[in-house]
Amino acid sequence: MPTTHIFCSVIDNFGDLGVCWRLARQLAAEFSAEVTLLVDDLSAFAVLEPSIDPALSVQPLGGLTLMAWQRDAALALSPAALVIEGFACTLPATYRAQITAQTVWVNLDYLSAEAWIDDCHGLSSPQTQGASTTFWFPGFSARSGGLLREAELIQRLPSHDGFCNDSPPRISLFCYETESVQALLAALHTSPCELLICSGKALQVVNAHVSLGVGERVRHGASTLQALPMLSHDDFDALLASCDLNIIRGEDSFVRAQWAGKPLLWHIYPQDELAHETKLAAWLARVTTHAKAQTHSATRPKAAQQTRALSSWQTAQWAWVRGTLTPDHLHALLAVLKPLHEVMLHWRDALTEQPDLATQLMRFYANQVESVPEKTHPD
Repeated sequence: MPTTHIFCSVIDNFGDLGVCWRLARQLAAEFSAEVTLLVDDLSAFAVLEPSIDPALSVQPLGGLTLMAWQRDAALALSPAALVIEGFACTLPATYRAQITAQTVWVNLDYLSAEAWIDDCHGLSSPQTQGASTTFWFPGFSARSGGLLREAELIQRLPSHDGFCNDSPPRISLFCYETESVQALLAALHTSPCELLICSGKALQVVNAHVSLGVGERVRHGASTLQALPMLSHDDFDALLASCDLNIIRGEDSFVRAQWAGKPLLWHIYPQDELAHETKLAAWLARVTTHAKAQTHSATRPKAAQQTRALSSWQTAQWAWVRGTLTPDHLHALLAVLKPLHEVMLHWRDALTEQPDLATQLMRFYANQVESVPEKTHPD
């Protein structure tokens, strides 16, 4: 399988890095690709993976090679057979100048549920020396670049159904700064729940209202609050699967929450001119359309229950993103978690019928290699 270089520039919220790291691990583990992950901020990466030594230019990392992007060893690299430019991070000029038509060069873009990406996914842009870069758009349709999903992921996730017993709902919180957290805490003061707060910004926002240190567990009216330490990718996946409602942010955790098959509120990253609301509306429309198609065979009472659940969910979702959430929104959402769970399980089933992103990428690489003529004479 191909030598593969994945370039990633760390953004302050780690989302780009999380996606690139998951992709690198999957290509190495499932496709035996010889992967080198080039990251421009190893100190930030070490927060996610403590085994990393930021002082090293090159080091092994669980079946792949990690390189510090701007150091000599990385700058001396020749292009791999497959080059993945994570989120338009811009390849080093010396590296880019060496890329020819023999290299399969992919520009991994951001995830979207919008219809336009189906027409843009797979388009190529000619570059120098006969090279071209192909735009890869992750998405939710069969015409998109797919979603990251490792083999056996669904089977590996822990089974948890809080609706089968009398235990209070478990809620995970992984969000940006928002006034909606205050409404969440107010609602949980009267509605018994277990709130599991991820370290970082989510805990900082909570601590504006409640004093809570990492690892601590406190009572908050009818509920309990627990501050979690930084979790590994696998532990974060397990957390999402073990909760009854996941409040998540960004792109990587957004996809992982859907594999968990549980109700979720997506704190999509705010963008200029409310572009994030267009993206959110597109995703909500896809989920809702799929859910309504499933109700055609349902009994009338069950269909009515699901309609009410979808309405309460969408109301809470929009209120969360806009910072206008009220305790009443949360109370209404908590009351419909069970039918929403069924909605999200059916949605997950539909997504798993499509090839995952890494599998599609490897098929694309194989097709491209077959179409590139071999050199008939040395340079």
